[in-house]
Amino acid sequence: MTTKAVQAQIDVKNDCSTSYALSDQVIPNLQPHEVLLDIRACALTELQTELLCELHKKKKPLPHHSVGHHVSGIVRQTGASVARFHRGDRVAVQLPEVVTFTCASAALADGLRAYTALQYQAHVTAGETVLVLNAASASSLLVQLCHKWGAKVIATCATSSEKDLLLKLQPPPAHIIEVGEKRSNKLLTCVMEETGGLGVSVIIDQGVRQFVSDDDHATVKDSDDAPLKHELLSCLGVGGRWVTSHSHLQLDPPDSWQLHLRRASLCFLSEHTWTLSPSQHGRLQHVLKDLLNQLDNGSLVLNISHTISLSEVTEWMPKVKSVEMGQDRLLTISYVKKTSQNII
Repeated sequence: MTTKAVQAQIDVKNDCSTSYALSDQVIPNLQPHEVLLDIRACALTELQTELLCELHKKKKPLPHHSVGHHVSGIVRQTGASVARFHRGDRVAVQLPEVVTFTCASAALADGLRAYTALQYQAHVTAGETVLVLNAASASSLLVQLCHKWGAKVIATCATSSEKDLLLKLQPPPAHIIEVGEKRSNKLLTCVMEETGGLGVSVIIDQGVRQFVSDDDHATVKDSDDAPLKHELLSCLGVGGRWVTSHSHLQLDPPDSWQLHLRRASLCFLSEHTWTLSPSQHGRLQHVLKDLLNQLDNGSLVLNISHTISLSEVTEWMPKVKSVEMGQDRLLTISYVKKTSQNII
């Protein structure tokens, strides 16, 4: 039996450039602790080439990697030792009947990232103020979970269209800062006005610019349109927590001193740790089940603008990083893939 799959090949000799191809793959024999899924939808994100190179650094060339994660679908066949799932079950973790496959995959992809940042790293509690940078590019679930846990949200955006998108959320952020041109000090001024000069409890960024100088900026992996790290440090209140997506963020001694004076902390957001660490799989399943239950009872609402078909994936993947923000990217498919019971 064969199935269609989009696979990525990383060229380590050419600056880790990545190519994508749709091909037929043979489905291996089912093992006792595995299930066979008819996958109906999955999420697409930028391929973590640096992480994959590190995991397979002794293998040249690197093995091909299937594109797509956080799958949802229907169980087609189960191994002899599988007791939890049965043929015909709708699954992502255990999928409620009213939640569609598309919504399930979107919730698992963006919801896991939001849940990790807010619950397990920032430890957001009622009454705190959360600054969400470039909120239109973050999932709407991030803002909704802040409100659900009683936090006040200050969001930033770059354009009026992004602001309109944020205003459509129910409820919308308490305050929206249209930053406009990069490297202005409007962010710090607005945050201090909104918080009475106290600063925010939590900052969640979508990227950071570390240096003012363009020459220094060109040597590190920075976001062109992101705020400066010094500005973010100044926005933090006493005991504040900064959760960053910038994997190469550098702190100089003056930066550490600023954190020390505020009794503040810095966390690096990486949702991949959940799957890389087997000891976290039980907690991961709890988080995913909670997200789907909240979708089921209407506590969380997704904003999915469009989906793409399997045949379009090879064209879309190179553009995933630069696609218009505020739009969840879902691949809707109908093919079979084998997966382990422990991961589901």
